[in-house]
Amino acid sequence: MLGLPLTFAAPLALAALIALPALWFLLRVTPPRPRRIDFPPLAIMADLLPRRETPARTPPWLLILRLLVAAFLILAVSGPVWNPSGLGGEAGRTPLVVLIDNGFTAAHDWRERLRVADDAVETAARDGRPVALVALAEPAAPIEARVP
Repeated sequence: MLGLPLTFAAPLALAALIALPALWFLLRVTPPRPRRIDFPPLAIMADLLPRRETPARTPPWLLILRLLVAAFLILAVSGPVWNPSGLGGEAGRTPLVVLIDNGFTAAHDWRERLRVADDAVETAARDGRPVALVALAEPAAPIEARVP
């Protein structure tokens, strides 16, 4: 995409950007003014309260801000991934750091966590990349990168 290493995890979500003109139209529309019926005993109190005026249209800056927020929300939902191939400046020689939660809260899916970490380390070993494994539940220890 234009030479950028950017892909989307859910590219179909970007189709929602097509709906931005319809959203613009809906945000521009203001509801009809309510019919006003004067209640005579409250005429005195009406003079005491300051009048609140509602603009006839949404200010352009607010409309643009709302559309930008909607566009950024759509882009965030589509799951952008920067540099999806994992290749760094050295063409595949970037180090791998595996952070693994080994606390008691990780016990319910510990085997799955170990399998994913093991697969990542084996892939890095095949590529000759240095690997560092950091356990998060233990006190901080120095990180060492070793070539497997």
